[in-house]
Amino acid sequence: MQTISLQEIMADNLDCIHYEDANYDYYCRAFPGTARAATSWIVKRISKTTDDVRHAGGSREAKWAATDLATVAAYSYTD
Repeated sequence: MQTISLQEIMADNLDCIHYEDANYDYYCRAFPGTARAATSWIVKRISKTTDDVRHAGGSREAKWAATDLATVAAYSYTD
């Protein structure tokens, strides 16, 4: 698991991948050059109807893969 500092997140020095389905937008953030299959991504889900924001596994830790929509949609989202 990689540690991404608040300063790096705020400075927007991270790669971002966006996926979406009918109900949610998914945003995946990691250090530049991180492979999508690496378990080094912060993944969050935003509801298109309520704007509710949840993180994969209820954690803002960079420990998730961002391989594709099916992968990120399958995570459990709690906060």
